[in-house]
Amino acid sequence: AVTETSHVNESNSEVAGLSDGGYVVVWQGVDSNGSGIYSQKFDANGNKVEDAFLINTVQTGHQTEPQVTDLGNGKYLVTWSDFSTVPSSLKGQIMDGNNLMKIGEEITIADKQGIYWDPITGLEDGGFIITWSSNVAGQEDNNGFGVYGQRYDANGNVVDSKFLINQTTNGNQQDSDVTYKDGKLIVTWTGNDTNGTGVYSREFELVEQKVLSIEDFENGASGWSKAQTMDGGADTSTFLGRFGGSSGKEDVSKTYDFGVENAGKRVTIKFDFYEIDSWDGEALKVFANGLVVSTNYFYDSYYGNKDGGTEIKVDGAANTWHSEKHTIEVTAVLDENGKLKLGFGSTLNQAITDESYGIDNIVITTNTVQPTTDERVINLTQNSNQDESSITHLEDGGYVVSWTSLNQDGSCDGVYLQRYDSNGNKVGSEQVVNTYYASNQNDSVITGLNNGGYVVVWTSYGQDGSYDGVYMQRFGANGEKLGAEEQVAESTLNHQNQPSVDALEEGGFVVSWTGYNAESKTYDIFTQRY
Repeated sequence: AVTETSHVNESNSEVAGLSDGGYVVVWQGVDSNGSGIYSQKFDANGNKVEDAFLINTVQTGHQTEPQVTDLGNGKYLVTWSDFSTVPSSLKGQIMDGNNLMKIGEEITIADKQGIYWDPITGLEDGGFIITWSSNVAGQEDNNGFGVYGQRYDANGNVVDSKFLINQTTNGNQQDSDVTYKDGKLIVTWTGNDTNGTGVYSREFELVEQKVLSIEDFENGASGWSKAQTMDGGADTSTFLGRFGGSSGKEDVSKTYDFGVENAGKRVTIKFDFYEIDSWDGEALKVFANGLVVSTNYFYDSYYGNKDGGTEIKVDGAANTWHSEKHTIEVTAVLDENGKLKLGFGSTLNQAITDESYGIDNIVITTNTVQPTTDERVINLTQNSNQDESSITHLEDGGYVVSWTSLNQDGSCDGVYLQRYDSNGNKVGSEQVVNTYYASNQNDSVITGLNNGGYVVVWTSYGQDGSYDGVYMQRFGANGEKLGAEEQVAESTLNHQNQPSVDALEEGGFVVSWTGYNAESKTYDIFTQRY
């Protein structure tokens, strides 16, 4: 067993092969105040490197759902859900795998309000990309859950704005997985189809960021449909001034033409927003090509409802105004001609001497992650539900997706896969992975191997004679099955589940899972190298 405690349960393990030939396992255990995230490194021979240690610094409340990925140069990243605050957040810690030291402080990657499942993938430059599902209102999807992504540099800093991955926004898109190799990023997720749920994918590429426009309004508001300035004694002459009404519709706009060479590109729009409101709170809406891409709610500071901006006192209206500066960042997609109609609207409904706001310093840049395909459905069979996707790149530049399909193999859940070449074309048809069909086979994970092949690992119910067991199937470089499916977890008592798998530098792979420990009568973390 990876874990050696004798009185507590461990679960939710994830394993990652490291560039030094070893590997690291992370899992959810128990710290001084609830759940905590632990890590154990192994060398290239499978020997433990020192003892397991606690990753999270904050131990208040629960820390759960760990993920781990290799960042190269001896570094790896661990992320987890942190429930020490409300709302909860997604935290990360970059580790030096050579001396098992933390690099810098914990990173707060995102507020996890309405966010679920956070797979990550490392990049050549030591940075990483994380994807997640969110149902927070006012975002691009704005219809149930949508799948988003964001790129970070090697120090955990945001590179550019988050981006919406799915194009279909009706219903829920969630439970994503992500893989990256040689400049190509591919994301899979579960979305609604005509008969339940299906598995979808979309491809992206990493490109250099370009600044398309900078506006500071020092010379007026050229090209805007309105050029109003605020009044009431505030020094706001260089702002795009007060606009809007109680409807919240688009009230002021400008069309930018960035040329057909930028057609369809995703851009980040960043601007400063100055709120001067002595009465009730108001909403600001941002429009891109006529569609709402962001809705922000702000509340006046006169009554003590400060909402996190930088406060600046402003003369006017008997000194009762306060101005709060907020920096807002949204994303949008340029149209087929490379144009963007950027607009703003608000719910301002008081006299201009009572409430107002302005916009300044609008900067528009291209994102470094750009789509190269539309979304597409992976599964050919669309009866009932297909979900729980996992994806891996292959040595030849192609990739393979595995998923769970309900009732397709004749008995509840089964595991299926589809292979693609380096151009994103299907190689053959979807195929069933498991050969034991009774009851459920699900929760599959997949990884590509150095020899061009790949391996799929899953949970099978009842096959080992006692609840869940962990099984695997190897495939060759041409997609052929290599031998029969194999039992990974030798112990069969009670449950063995929650598998994770990753390739090793020397060409093998390692599987981790949660299994029942008959000696301690608890659930511990186990691994098996191949």
